[in-house]
Amino acid sequence: MSFYEMSFELTNKCNLSCLHCLRDKADMRSYIPVELFDSILKQAKSYNLQHIAFTGGEPTLHPHFSRIIDTVVKYGYTYHFVTNAWNFLAVWKILNDPRFPGRLSKLSGVSISLDGATEKTHDYIRGKGSFKKIMQAISILKIKGIDISVQITINKKNFHEIEQMAMLASELGLKRLFYAHLEPTDRAYEQDLVLSPQQYREAEQRVERLKSVMKIEINFSLGHHEPLMFFQCRALTMYSPNVDYKGRLTFCCQLSGYTDAPEQELDTVADLNTVNLYDAHKMWADMIHKFNIDKIEFIKSGGATDLDYFPCFYCSKYFNKIDWIQKYKDDPWAKDYIKTKHRHAEKKHISGKKDR
Repeated sequence: MSFYEMSFELTNKCNLSCLHCLRDKADMRSYIPVELFDSILKQAKSYNLQHIAFTGGEPTLHPHFSRIIDTVVKYGYTYHFVTNAWNFLAVWKILNDPRFPGRLSKLSGVSISLDGATEKTHDYIRGKGSFKKIMQAISILKIKGIDISVQITINKKNFHEIEQMAMLASELGLKRLFYAHLEPTDRAYEQDLVLSPQQYREAEQRVERLKSVMKIEINFSLGHHEPLMFFQCRALTMYSPNVDYKGRLTFCCQLSGYTDAPEQELDTVADLNTVNLYDAHKMWADMIHKFNIDKIEFIKSGGATDLDYFPCFYCSKYFNKIDWIQKYKDDPWAKDYIKTKHRHAEKKHISGKKDR
């Protein structure tokens, strides 16, 4: 339980409409207030927290992005942010302002979402012109010597470019490359993006081969098939608590704001607008304990399937995020959901949350 870094969804607003996006677009106007952000970082100093990560939405669209960065610098943390790089020239002016040298000195790197090894593939998924914007941003960051990571979310449209993506990242001289599984959404099914479980495993095997032959650092983001049923991820080990754009501590960044999910957000831990970080931390610990107890009972029931070894898919079922998937009844993910839904004891973890 290291509490090494904190992740903040600065805003749910985004300037793109990617076909595979996990986030609910119902609220595109809210963003975390600078005053609340400052208060959370001040409290976090007691934990000897080291690093701040920014996600979204598109985090650079926060209307006070410069003040957010300056707050990080004020408390002495390092930081990085995830971006689609569409408005990177404007962002770079903020980061490179000579009046505020800490904005660059505390920047540990930039993570860019790149979903195709070719312009055609990436722009199909993320929008026309976005590939060129990314190449422009990478050029600027390379010249300035800033670490660059890219992440590709594997789906049917870029499945054939897994190896090509590694070659591109290497040729660009990037620091590291992440491959991630697509988490199912209704829109992703409508766009025919969702791979089968067998294709997920094939993708993992191909990435493992790349790791053994490429010099660039290659990783698979969490959510891939784990050999241990009781695997403990970054959320369960409290490595990186996540705060959403409404200022709420959530169980996990992957579950936060999941599109098409029911309005009752079972993964919300505490509202940091009204609860201090320390009490919220205790509530999170209680929630993790309940989650683990329920999982032990689930394992004991003997109902686990091979797909429950994909930890993010397991959690999406546990927290009732993908009930809509049942309409795709012939899909293997949907079949598994229907088969195991009753074993996830929804009433147990809902009542456990209310009792805290």
